[in-house]
Amino acid sequence: MKTREFKHKIQWTASLSNGETFFEGKGDYKDIQDGRKSPIQRLFKYVTRHNLEITSFGLYHQNGTTIHLPSLSKRYNIGLLESEARPIDYNLFRYVDAEVSVSPEDSNKEIKLDPNGFKSWWTVAEGIYENFRVQIWVDENNPKNSRVHILPSKK
Repeated sequence: MKTREFKHKIQWTASLSNGETFFEGKGDYKDIQDGRKSPIQRLFKYVTRHNLEITSFGLYHQNGTTIHLPSLSKRYNIGLLESEARPIDYNLFRYVDAEVSVSPEDSNKEIKLDPNGFKSWWTVAEGIYENFRVQIWVDENNPKNSRVHILPSKK
């Protein structure tokens, strides 16, 4: 079963140790085209290839709402996390909750999903630290609705 891509409203932003700042959907980080890697995969490859670090990572909406993970940036340090303010890795994923019924004979056909029918649709930025993970969940249908989860690290 294949699903068709649909346009999301919540996108990532990343600042790097060389002073560059990138936004998903702009410049080299536009949507997937011609079988290329996803924008976030291209960002991670760029960071690795140029031996850079991500100094700030977050999610934004075109309405101006931006939420950052705790990071190297002194602007965003949080006292409680200050000793571990630098994530050792990052992750980005999208979570969709929808009901889809597919008959066995249609299992190889492309499924057209309608975002208006999703029960929930979230974009998630994750900072991975030595002993825990911090996740920011932002609702695609209502960017003012967001959640933060602090979870144990995956060991």
